[in-house]
Amino acid sequence: MDKLLAQMLGSIFLCLPDPADLGRTSVACKSFRDLIADSYFRRQHRKRHTSPLLGFVGKFGDFHRAISPHPSALAAKTVDNACDFSFSFLPRTESIIYGVVDIREGRVILATVNEVFGEDYVVCDPLHRTYVVLPKLHDAATSKRNIFLAPPMPETVADKDGQTTFRVIRMAPRGDHFDTHVFSSWTCQCEARPSVIWRGPVGSHLFTLPGMVNHCRAQYAHGRFYFVSNINRWETLVLDPMTMEFSTIDGPPMDRVCDEDICIVEADEGSLGMFLTYQDYDRSMIIYWQSEGDISGPWREEKRIVVGDMCRVFSSEGRHVFGHDTIACFSLDAKALELERVCYMILDEAYPYSNLPLPYALPTVASGPKETQQTRTIAEEMEDAQEMEDDEYLF
Repeated sequence: MDKLLAQMLGSIFLCLPDPADLGRTSVACKSFRDLIADSYFRRQHRKRHTSPLLGFVGKFGDFHRAISPHPSALAAKTVDNACDFSFSFLPRTESIIYGVVDIREGRVILATVNEVFGEDYVVCDPLHRTYVVLPKLHDAATSKRNIFLAPPMPETVADKDGQTTFRVIRMAPRGDHFDTHVFSSWTCQCEARPSVIWRGPVGSHLFTLPGMVNHCRAQYAHGRFYFVSNINRWETLVLDPMTMEFSTIDGPPMDRVCDEDICIVEADEGSLGMFLTYQDYDRSMIIYWQSEGDISGPWREEKRIVVGDMCRVFSSEGRHVFGHDTIACFSLDAKALELERVCYMILDEAYPYSNLPLPYALPTVASGPKETQQTRTIAEEMEDAQEMEDDEYLF
């Protein structure tokens, strides 16, 4: 194929957001298939388009995929057949238990609890069956540690093999301050950051007092991490992962209850959105607030959504918040503000899993046993499609 023609076709194919459209295009001819299967094209496509939500992963790896009529139902079924959420490719003995502590961009952090050696952490890619064991930190605050995946520094976005790099941030309370360590997959080393001392109410409640941690799940929006205290206050701790500097912002001008569910999402033009749940007798309500301007701007209430009894929100990703009612798990877009059913399960502690199906999904963890890495071709996926009689196949 002529180089100029290939560049023009590549630019056109990059405008296709749906993996199903890429699959249909790739089977048109060999030239199209080679172009779409190229690793450079796949990296550019991933940068331009957000990976679809495929379902939710529970604390011990139970995967609940999106089902019809959700738009990602077919892709979710494909990934469900290919992913190993039992983590059988990881080192395992009878004394080790794996538990999910964070998921982002196809990567999963697992806490390994060993009766002899204590607690360690592993970052893995269950779709490509690769993993890396994080360096062990010897301190007394391991049980209270807050650990989460973070984006890489700009200069280490991709390595020579096309693997996207990542960082893992670990924060542990220690008296009136907390220690921070940052692991980089680029250097495979863990760097200690200067200790941060908080003398105000946010630091003392959010990171030191037992019972006030609220599981400390980091919420990511517009390049920053947010930690909302579960006490009756509105201060929110903000972490910039590029500079590793901390700050605080105030919440909406309204009274809140200690056990409210609060999720932060990305709104338009760099502003923040905040979803809260409110229980009123026999019905639940989701209240959506949005900041004006940047993250420190004033808040305004946008909408109240009545959703029936026992509704909760438990996680967020991009501009979407995820929750459940008494029937199913749902997603809620901060722009459309309309509920969309994902799966008919009730999950209180789960992590959204977004990715592309094979062969479009790139490996997200570079190291690991080579014999366990799986690379599927479109032809192999088409052969497996013949065995799926109960659903239309993605490609």
